[in-house]
Amino acid sequence: MLKRHSAMCMGALACVGALLASSAAGAAGYSVRAFGAQQLRVETIGYRIAAASAQSCARPKMMSGILAHDLTEYAPSVRAAVSGAFSLTDGFGVLGVVPGSAADRAGLQVDDEILAVGNTSVENPAAVRGGGQSYAREDHFVATLSAALSTSPTRLLVRRGGQLLRLTIAGQPGCGGDVLLSNSSDLNAWSDGTHVVVTTAMMRQAASDNELAFVIAHEMAHNILGHASSNDDSLGLFSLLGFGSSRVRRMEIDADSYAVPLMSAGGYTPVGAISFLETARRRMWWSDLSLDHPSFGRRISIVTSAINRLSQQAPARYVLAQAQSTPVPATISY
Repeated sequence: MLKRHSAMCMGALACVGALLASSAAGAAGYSVRAFGAQQLRVETIGYRIAAASAQSCARPKMMSGILAHDLTEYAPSVRAAVSGAFSLTDGFGVLGVVPGSAADRAGLQVDDEILAVGNTSVENPAAVRGGGQSYAREDHFVATLSAALSTSPTRLLVRRGGQLLRLTIAGQPGCGGDVLLSNSSDLNAWSDGTHVVVTTAMMRQAASDNELAFVIAHEMAHNILGHASSNDDSLGLFSLLGFGSSRVRRMEIDADSYAVPLMSAGGYTPVGAISFLETARRRMWWSDLSLDHPSFGRRISIVTSAINRLSQQAPARYVLAQAQSTPVPATISY
């Protein structure tokens, strides 16, 4: 867990524009779609866990399941290429749709362009034509959509293949935070109370969705349990050396324990947590030098105990062989 590791893009798609800052224009479409597919993987896992644990928050957030992007996220030099590759103009393009999500149920499709949320236009030709690279416009779009979904189902004005459509989307309550992907070689994941960020290196470290679900559920647990109020900015999922703190170790133990029922409720097999930690222990022995985090052996023991308790409480849910296609509603009482 880390309160703030670096500057983050708070939209549904994390920093995809930055990925293209030095890309050749001809490769723009491929680069964005490739990164979008990776983001869709982590977003899908996060969406399912958050939906299944919605009752864990006093005020759940209404989720959409839309991965959106707009031209102002990209450097001016590649905007024309991105516009052509995605038929994207002044609105917000749908780069991905979480399967089974509110957006999927509403009928949104990849490469749709959202032009209005309710009676509010989200087009801005002036911003697209001028100015530098910024994520502020997408952050505003995400906030506008979230606010609309929090009150009632919302009508979207969508352009698809030259035709205008009106689609109605009803938000999905969720708890744990928005999940973002950061294009980074750092092997890390962190949370700040409202977001969970997973690096591409950490995503590749996970051998399966069940293992990645543990990483995401661990950080969601920090958010749900209110750990972001801590002033310890040196915390990470894998930390090398830090200042010893029994309070920090307690938070990490609690997050590991709570991650097990969270990921299980989302439809993921909890033993993925053990295989992930065992692999990490072999590849990252130096992380056991951390004074802030429990050793890998201790973490494996904590997770194993949590799985044993869960198997006694809900054996049918525990023995899921693989993730289901839609979120599995469940009551988290742990």
